[in-house]
Amino acid sequence: MEENVSLSLAISSEEQTAKTFLAAKAAAEAAAAKAQAEAADAARALLAAEEARSANLAAASKVSADKVKTAKAAAAASTKGGKSHS
Repeated sequence: MEENVSLSLAISSEEQTAKTFLAAKAAAEAAAAKAQAEAADAARALLAAEEARSANLAAASKVSADKVKTAKAAAAASTKGGKSHS
């Protein structure tokens, strides 16, 4: 009988240890899932920022190209105007 009680206590202790490990595993899995979701959110935010930066650079490049085109047109008109007045 005493042996059965010892065995029963040992099994109970093993079950408690197993429950503790399972709870720790579940907590670790939940933390990993949260970290993965946060990393995905960060990656999406980084991608959106890069797309916005790229759009801004494209717009700035177009403005610059338009200014160059306007300046060239003004220089060409000025050159033509200067020759015709000679």
